[in-house]
Amino acid sequence: MATPHERRTTDQQARRADHRRAQATILDAADHLDPTDTSLRARQLRDTAQAILRRS
Repeated sequence: MATPHERRTTDQQARRADHRRAQATILDAADHLDPTDTSLRARQLRDTAQAILRRS
């Protein structure tokens, strides 16, 4: 049986992995946007992708 510390560590690693997958999905979606798309959703996606890249 895992200790509380081991469970916390495993949970943290799982959250980090989920976060990295979500970032990769956002960056991939932004790469596939039509450059002429000026909808709010497209602008938000581009802004989010730029923020991710700035933090990397």
